Amino acid sequence: MLLKELKNNEKGSITVFVLSTMLVVVAVIFTYYFSMMNKSSSQAAQLERIQEEYNQSNSMMDQAYYEAIDNQ
Repeated sequence: MLLKELKNNEKGSITVFVLSTMLVVVAVIFTYYFSMMNKSSSQAAQLERIQEEYNQSNSMMDQAYYEAIDNQ
């Protein structure tokens, strides 16, 4: 009887250990995934800002070019 209870407790503790390890692994994977999502959205915002600055500099260059041609 005591051996049966011991075996059941061992199985239960192994199950708890496996489940808790799986939960930790899943938590690490989700944390990594969401941090990468944050990083990629921040990079996308940075790329948009660079594109806007590039477009502004092009329009300023075009404006200076047309003004130079008009003054000739």
